[in-house]
Amino acid sequence: MTVPRKLGGLGLLNPFIQQSALQLRWLIPLLRHSHLSPEFWCSEELTSSIVLPLLADYLIHLVEISMRLPEPVALGSDFRLPFLFPSLRPLRSKDREHPLYLLYQAIDALPKDFSTVVINPETAMHIPIGSIINPIRNFPLRPSILKLPASSAYIIDSEFNFTRPRSNLEIVQSPRLVKMFLKAIRDGHLQLAPFFLRTCIAQSLAHLASPAYIPVLHHNIDVSRFIKACTLAPSGKDISSKEFRKLCRPPTPESPPSLSSTKWLSFWRFPIHLQARTVWYRVLHGKLATRSTLFKLLPELVDSPQCALCTLSAIEDTDHFLYDCPSKMLVWKEMWPTLFSSQFSAPLLKKALFKLEFPDSSLETEIPSAVGIASILLSIWRAHFNLVFNLQPFIPSTVVSLARSVLLTYSREHLLQSGGSPFPLPHFCL
Repeated sequence: MTVPRKLGGLGLLNPFIQQSALQLRWLIPLLRHSHLSPEFWCSEELTSSIVLPLLADYLIHLVEISMRLPEPVALGSDFRLPFLFPSLRPLRSKDREHPLYLLYQAIDALPKDFSTVVINPETAMHIPIGSIINPIRNFPLRPSILKLPASSAYIIDSEFNFTRPRSNLEIVQSPRLVKMFLKAIRDGHLQLAPFFLRTCIAQSLAHLASPAYIPVLHHNIDVSRFIKACTLAPSGKDISSKEFRKLCRPPTPESPPSLSSTKWLSFWRFPIHLQARTVWYRVLHGKLATRSTLFKLLPELVDSPQCALCTLSAIEDTDHFLYDCPSKMLVWKEMWPTLFSSQFSAPLLKKALFKLEFPDSSLETEIPSAVGIASILLSIWRAHFNLVFNLQPFIPSTVVSLARSVLLTYSREHLLQSGGSPFPLPHFCL
């Protein structure tokens, strides 16, 4: 339903994404700069707000606790780390009442590609092990090791300033799990993420890497390049809520059958009854409540996938529901000459229903082709479910009369909208 109308959806706002988009007014100022930089504390957003400084102080406090570093936060840790790596967040952050719940939810909704990110070894040491490896499929790892910082398994070479695995004597934190992890890396069972692998190369050899990159020369813990990869500033300026919704929009499912954007826009412009449009919309998306579908979903309520109307014992799929059932086929055949000049055939009806390609209209009618098809479709739908819920028999002649009544109502409404009278004027004789 959130897919654009020109692609077959209803163009509705996704409430989850919209709620996340509303957090940008807090999220962008907090993530734009590191709290160690003067630009952060002197920014206009922070100095003119009461809430943002309090949030920043709270985030710094969380980093100090979650990273369990012996030195104070002011010496290095970037308070933006928990936004990028969920395992660094406090357990209570999953609670909807947590003050940072919506902010974390917003950053998690954004697509992220860290494959081209370049960081320094100091920053790499603060990233959880679960985030420095590519997604794991077949190799089992205990959840506890995924939350350990990379510094538990790696160390910065003091001479050449690059990251290397710790030796057995250097492993202090969770030695059994760390040794198991490093062995899996050596054996090729796990692969390090590209951004972490670059920190394992000496800075003087960065130009020989494939692809070559420019190393980060400072030694501050800074995740600014991860923030840029989150597309919060895709074109040099802050992302808008509209751009945020586009980035977070799920892939568009292909509508069966596939219709062009022009066809979909034409569908929304058809002057048809609201109920008829709803039924037709379900037809185009293959979402009719046929017995074959209901039998798969609710076998305890629908005892058979076969059509309850005809005696052919046929499976009631979409085609059978619409026109393959003999009783419904009679309705289409009876109404077809009223609307179209060509002779009735099932392929023509199928093209009209599923591809919105209509035959030439009859010279004797001024009713648009789409209105005629929609009126018959709505009448069949109503009669079908009158049989299901009210046990009223499906009589083709009655359905034809109902369809003619729907068309007559449309004609009267059209005359009224155009300024004419839907009823004949009184005739006076002198």
